[in-house]
Amino acid sequence: MATANSYIEMMKAQGWKVYKRNDLGGMPSEYCYCTDGTHIAYVQWSESRPQVSTVHVPNRTTGTGFQFADSITPETIRAAMDCHAPSWARVREIPSVRKYKDWEAFHHSNTFNAELTEA
Repeated sequence: MATANSYIEMMKAQGWKVYKRNDLGGMPSEYCYCTDGTHIAYVQWSESRPQVSTVHVPNRTTGTGFQFADSITPETIRAAMDCHAPSWARVREIPSVRKYKDWEAFHHSNTFNAELTEA
């Protein structure tokens, strides 16, 4: 099984920046955000279920993103970054998706996001 550090290093090797929460109480984070400066993907690893998700402005219809893949690879991360809405999204869901302009807009959108630090 891959470790948090191996996932982070794989993302950095692609030229992407990785942001995560500081470890709390000695417990390491199990997720991060990956960005090329404009596009953003959410990456979560755990023993039971790794996943990659899209990221968009929160809304009542589709939340903050769509789960995109059950494997963490450069290809799934890039595809999630580039995805507006997955092909399986309902027609009524697609208009609710508004992507962030770039990483800075996401990072400064609220206090919770502003607490993310570069890994």
